Amino acid sequence: MAYSSSIDTGLAQTPDLTNINTPDKLSYQFVQLYNAIEILAQSIDQYTGNTPNPDPTQWTQGGGLNQATLGNVATVYVQAQGNIATGQLIGIDPATKFGVLANGTSIPAIGLCTQGATSGLNISYILIGLVSFYAAASFTPGLEYYVGTTGFFTAARPAVGTTGQHGGFALTDKAIFWNPSGVMKY
Repeated sequence: MAYSSSIDTGLAQTPDLTNINTPDKLSYQFVQLYNAIEILAQSIDQYTGNTPNPDPTQWTQGGGLNQATLGNVATVYVQAQGNIATGQLIGIDPATKFGVLANGTSIPAIGLCTQGATSGLNISYILIGLVSFYAAASFTPGLEYYVGTTGFFTAARPAVGTTGQHGGFALTDKAIFWNPSGVMKY
């Protein structure tokens, strides 16, 4: 019986049942099965964001690469109107339908950019989830963050009587749980 999967386990569509009594043949099939299970386990870890041996720079207070690592989140793509960098908050311009920097009021943040791009190219962003920055941020663990006026997070709560948008909660100085609200009056 053949199977279908989006994950390439390295196994044949149907098992090779010829000469299964030959020790070399049977042991080879067990090695293939072991490797397939290893590939599946790694794919599940990648999909869910589980990192059994995480990169130590991911959770340290030091610097590193300017990139985001993500777990089990939906990634969406939109064409950029202007240059947008990894880690910036983006919204959709209602007039042009392009991705632009969010300001938390007239352009609400709908996503956090996971792979920046120059104007006219597609950018990827996530709608919600845990995001760890290697060097792009300096959060205060435990603080609530809001969408700033220039596409970045800010710890400054919007003033009473003004509109603004909640962005998420800092877990470490480099990690935030991105969970945007709608634009609201404070």
